[in-house]
Amino acid sequence: MGIIYAEAIRDYDFNQSNEIGRVPGRHGTTITEVYLDPAVKGGVAYGREVPGTFGAIDYHITYRQTGVSTPRTEGRFRVEAQVAKESGNPFEAGDKVVFAREAASKWVAYKPLKNPNKHGKDPSDLDPMSDFEQVLAEIENWSCDPWETGQYLTAGLSVPPKLYDDDVRNYSRGDWYLSCCKDFDQCWKVLYESDPVRELLDLTERGAIKIGPKELPVDHVNRKLCDEAKTEANPLIFISIRQALAGVGHKPTETSAVTPLPVFTSVDFLYRDHLYNLNRKLRDRGTEPLEE
Repeated sequence: MGIIYAEAIRDYDFNQSNEIGRVPGRHGTTITEVYLDPAVKGGVAYGREVPGTFGAIDYHITYRQTGVSTPRTEGRFRVEAQVAKESGNPFEAGDKVVFAREAASKWVAYKPLKNPNKHGKDPSDLDPMSDFEQVLAEIENWSCDPWETGQYLTAGLSVPPKLYDDDVRNYSRGDWYLSCCKDFDQCWKVLYESDPVRELLDLTERGAIKIGPKELPVDHVNRKLCDEAKTEANPLIFISIRQALAGVGHKPTETSAVTPLPVFTSVDFLYRDHLYNLNRKLRDRGTEPLEE
């Protein structure tokens, strides 16, 4: 369903070598198709659930370091998503796979699908580099995935993305979400500039937005927004759109390929939830009076 549930995998802790939370082995899953569709609310839709695999590898890179005669070898842990190169697969090299983690609620990254390495390209053939990070950056520019030699399109994530804020740790345990779209930046732009998102921001500015889980009593859902929470509207909508594009807040159905589902539905849910949590935190620490 485009989701790898935390209880289905053995997830190791992040360590100080800049690795991502470990997901040993490979797991069969699906990757949610995301595409532009002006007919749905917000202009971007969820489509098919395409079969794929999700997992990780430990890899080592041997490279020549500037001014050092002996080759240097360094390793990293890498999360990967793969889809088969076959007829009927809507994804192709260059499409962006979006990774997100629900527990680390502001953790989102995206990487392009790359062709397999059929010509034996090797990092050790690169010109001498000053450090390992430079080697990684150079490999990121390759049109092929250096570690995939079979028939799969591969999107690999070797470096964790920057965090939205210091309150959320990118190595928290939690579910992984996977989607794929032709142009992540364009999908994000269309959603951000859409009328429904503009309306969400306007409701926030006027303090008229309903926030919080639906199961809460009405007096909690409609609690007054702190002024400080209102100022965070744009950052929160930014991350909500990114998460929604990865599939967070979306429950795939068998009919989604026939009846496109608007990504905005997830944006709306995530944004209200983030805003509620922020507002509650601000109120609890006493930045605003608790009375309505």
